[in-house]
Amino acid sequence: MKISTNQATLIGCISPIFWGLSVSLVRTLSETLGVGKGLAINYLIALVFVFLLFGVPNLKAMPLKYYICGLGCAIGTSMTFAFSLGLAKDGTQTMEVGMINYLWPTLTILFAVLFNGQKAKWWVGIGMLLAIYGIFVVLSGNLLIDFRAMWSHITSNPISYFLMSQAVKYEVLYAVN
Repeated sequence: MKISTNQATLIGCISPIFWGLSVSLVRTLSETLGVGKGLAINYLIALVFVFLLFGVPNLKAMPLKYYICGLGCAIGTSMTFAFSLGLAKDGTQTMEVGMINYLWPTLTILFAVLFNGQKAKWWVGIGMLLAIYGIFVVLSGNLLIDFRAMWSHITSNPISYFLMSQAVKYEVLYAVN
């Protein structure tokens, strides 16, 4: 199904809202239904939106590389993302772990420049540093980065932070391939 420029713009404007809500949606569904059922409901909601917006996709038109790499990364991302949020101890840790997920756009740009030969302006580096600094501020709980506080937060529930780092890895792998 072909969409118009206006429809594509509307989808592009709405996407960050839904992406921003993903942490709270997954956490709420995990607390209410459990991680497995919550993830299934989350995908059902996404499936309904995709079918309503784009119709049924032509699966034969997609290359084999997409099925192998794309679906593998999507499943890896989803599982580690959901379990990371589901295993977070409380709301604060949920937000901290969720902020780690926001590293993937920065890392995607970095790896695209380093490994795929993409060109970037000098200010992209400043943006990347600011993004990483922002995540450090959230994890340390202080405007001046406090590595001891960050380490304390991470070691209080390392599996949750580790799983989210794996979700970021899968997201970046998918994006650069």
